Amino acid sequence: MEGKEEVVTLLFYNRLFLENPQMREMFPGDIKQQAEKLAEVLKLIYSSLDNLDSLRPALRDLGSRHLREHGVVEEHYLAFCQTLIDTLHETAGTRFDSAAKQAWSSLLARVSSEMQDKAHETGRLTKLLNK
Repeated sequence: MEGKEEVVTLLFYNRLFLENPQMREMFPGDIKQQAEKLAEVLKLIYSSLDNLDSLRPALRDLGSRHLREHGVVEEHYLAFCQTLIDTLHETAGTRFDSAAKQAWSSLLARVSSEMQDKAHETGRLTKLLNK
């Protein structure tokens, strides 16, 4: 993906919205800007592979904001992860072998789990406070 981040992330969003049109409304702004943000986040995660725990607070905050501002739930994370895997496979071709697929799948599962953990905590707290 290195050097092709913008192309990969734009292809990703095109595929995501084609396969999940209901998710388009979650991204009301310029999709090119959103693609740039995603590329930056992916670079940060990739550069932190040896110390992902250091990103835990930021990922949990991001998950909380995604739930609060966009209504992101588990099915959205699943669609996001699968679409990103498919896009990486499409753009990397034979370099995206089974080992790369497994590595990316594990990484995305861990990241989305962290994001959802905080979102679930926030949702439970909101429900308790609104009783």
